[in-house]
Amino acid sequence: MKPRLTVLMWAAFVMGSSTGLLAAPLTLTTDMIKDTLIKVKVKDGEQLLDSEPAGKNFQKTGSPRIGRSDGGITRVLFRIDVSNLRLLEPKNIQDVRLVINYVYPRGNPALGLYQITDDDADWKLDQATWKQKNSGNKWAGGPGGGGPGDGTYGQEPLDTCKADGHPGQAVFHIPSSVIRTWIESEESQNPGLMLKSEDEGSVMIHTQGYPPASSTHFHIDGEWEPDADFHRKASGEVTLLGSPGIDRQLMEKTLQSVLKEFNPNLHK
Repeated sequence: MKPRLTVLMWAAFVMGSSTGLLAAPLTLTTDMIKDTLIKVKVKDGEQLLDSEPAGKNFQKTGSPRIGRSDGGITRVLFRIDVSNLRLLEPKNIQDVRLVINYVYPRGNPALGLYQITDDDADWKLDQATWKQKNSGNKWAGGPGGGGPGDGTYGQEPLDTCKADGHPGQAVFHIPSSVIRTWIESEESQNPGLMLKSEDEGSVMIHTQGYPPASSTHFHIDGEWEPDADFHRKASGEVTLLGSPGIDRQLMEKTLQSVLKEFNPNLHK
């Protein structure tokens, strides 16, 4: 997945080319998020692990229903790409949020966002199912992650949010210490997150497979002091929303030479 940069962050790159970047409060937003679902059928309170959903991978499903519905339970796994954030060397992260768009809640559900534990940090996006974290390896905590704290996800949620409107946004606040750990560790050691229903309710969320792919966002507020070459190192796509004429004037004329000289790895 190619990174998409917000206008605020991208503008900082362009200004930095001529003014230099100093430490200042800034909100960074990214949709460099990969997700997949894990599902199981339930009958008389028992998980049917021999059912098709329990052994199937559900990438890019669009608007799945999370929680309990139609005799089954669904959860979603997230892994957030923080590779570009490593260039910034954050010194004072103030607030971190994962914002998920949702529709059609049933039963006023409470959603819990959990950190995956180190025991199961090696789950694979294209292999994770209710029965296994990757090909041939079961979840340490048991099917679907087992009970909280038993090896797959933390004992307590990082945050919870009530889905009580349509449409709506579920905003989860994440401790800054968690993000610092991700930034400071290798990409393969980023354990990711699990979203699950805390009660009998359910809600449809827009995963990254739902057009447009930017339906889930990750926001970080903090003071940032990039090194001198930061704006040259950053790469990704710049997406402009608005008039095609303004798009052409800005990208193909006004900023063309500046981008070529100072931001060669940013593309429209």
